[in-house]
Amino acid sequence: MKIVDINTLKGSDRHGSCVECEKDFTEDKGMKRIIFGTDQKRTIFLCDKCYHDLLKEMTKKRLKEMGVEICRK
Repeated sequence: MKIVDINTLKGSDRHGSCVECEKDFTEDKGMKRIIFGTDQKRTIFLCDKCYHDLLKEMTKKRLKEMGVEICRK
């Protein structure tokens, strides 16, 4: 998996919309392009908010698998 900030891309590689909230790349300067696979590459775009939400969920799942409980006040 490769994660690229779309601001570093050029041309048509910059174009896309968030797969979660459908925000267009012109509305979000922090959008990420995520490329999966090596031979047959699959690409998705996530806006900054949805990208950080995904990271939070992945972290929670990983901590839960490790037996760490997250306490909220």
